Amino acid sequence: FIPCCRFDCFSVLLGVLNRSYEFYPYKVYDKIRSIELVLHYLDTSGKPYDGKELREKLDACRDAYSVQDIQLRYFKVTFYKKGTCHIEFTNTDVLKSFNLFASQKKGWLPPSYGKKSYRDMSASDKKVVDSFEGEASYTDTLSRGLIPTTKTLLRLGA
Repeated sequence: FIPCCRFDCFSVLLGVLNRSYEFYPYKVYDKIRSIELVLHYLDTSGKPYDGKELREKLDACRDAYSVQDIQLRYFKVTFYKKGTCHIEFTNTDVLKSFNLFASQKKGWLPPSYGKKSYRDMSASDKKVVDSFEGEASYTDTLSRGLIPTTKTLLRLGA
């Protein structure tokens, strides 16, 4: 979950405040948009990002007084009175790319991860891959291009 102040998330999204307030506060939109942008950066589908889609979806939910299971591009969100926003990922490929990117940056994966086929890895690197996801999952991940590389990140960031 991510913390959002109660005024920002719940009250305004539900529309219980003065209706002259035309849209939900920028903080809710900005926080969710930031998460979507990070995930889009790691998305290998090649589809362009359009923040307008997010704003329209949140506006429609506000107008319908809906705060639960709002399906967005990569995840569903639910807003609670206590001021939190719970996120449930629905795009497992992007979530996997995110986890791989973070694991690579933390040094939890061997340097050869994503650069070599499983059979070309050293025994110690294979051991790490086996403990992380196994040969079949690694081969599938590699073949589908879910492992973030400098080349894919530069292409997607454009």
